[in-house]
Amino acid sequence: MDIDNRSGADESVVRRLAHHSSVSGESFLVFLDDKVNAVRAEFARAKLDEYTRKAWKPLPAWERDATGETDVNACTVSRRIIANQKLPTHAIDAIEGHELLVYLDGTWTRGPEMGFVLTLAHELRHAWQYFNAPVVFHSQTPLSWVVPPQLTPCELDAERAAKRVLGQMYGDSGLRAYIQAELASCKPEHRDVMDRLASLDATTDPQLEAKTISLLEEHAAEIRKIQTANSFVMPGIPELSDALLGRTDVQLRP
Repeated sequence: MDIDNRSGADESVVRRLAHHSSVSGESFLVFLDDKVNAVRAEFARAKLDEYTRKAWKPLPAWERDATGETDVNACTVSRRIIANQKLPTHAIDAIEGHELLVYLDGTWTRGPEMGFVLTLAHELRHAWQYFNAPVVFHSQTPLSWVVPPQLTPCELDAERAAKRVLGQMYGDSGLRAYIQAELASCKPEHRDVMDRLASLDATTDPQLEAKTISLLEEHAAEIRKIQTANSFVMPGIPELSDALLGRTDVQLRP
């Protein structure tokens, strides 16, 4: 694991997290930005300004994007699809020489330590999935089109791991105190996320891959239909199809 630290985040904490997440020996890059990602917001603000000056009707989505709420503040992305991600150019360029990038922006690198730890632990679990459970990792995009994105096996596994690591680093009492404090202060729109974290069993699900495959089989026809209707192949589908060889006869490509 390599670290490109452009923030003031403590790299010793990052390396402890990587150890707890069982990825310290893998080859990938952790990119810690000091700036908050505003790619979507800046584009939307520019379009709104242009359309206002020309007295044109803007797209409704631009209003929300302009707030910055839809920008990605943390993600784990492979080299093959990173060019299509709404990330700052300097973060996309940083993946050079690596197959996988774990990205956290200034929202987390400049925030309270436990929030930073929880978020990075979540993303490091995605890195673990990439190297150890590719069916789970590559299933996230196609499944997020047909089920709530935060309830996919991929995301629930990452949340469990993040909660587990936070407990390992700060103890059960520290974990409980953090969750209670977040529940008391978080925005209403984030309440469901914290409620789910509070109730989630932090142990690893031994049926993680089996549940992922079952969900893919259940929604395969819908996934193919979406791709056909939009004339595209979802990111991760080729890698997912390769990872599924010999595991199921399900067809996911359009």
